[in-house]
Amino acid sequence: TPRYKAKTDERIMEMLMKEVTERRMTNWVGPDSFTISTTETSRQIHLYYEREVDVLPGWKKTLKFESLADQPLI
Repeated sequence: TPRYKAKTDERIMEMLMKEVTERRMTNWVGPDSFTISTTETSRQIHLYYEREVDVLPGWKKTLKFESLADQPLI
């Protein structure tokens, strides 16, 4: 996101949580799932969450999702 659209990490978090809500993922992803690190020249957003799913009746599996976005600031 260009700096002119989101000047603070708090604004980035608002934008991320809006996407989470629109995608109906609030049961698994919350503000604690994200780590945002902004420097003068770049921004990193780290996402981690777990979700338990029924693979087969009576067999559950916990899936772990992790993603890192690292982009220069414009």
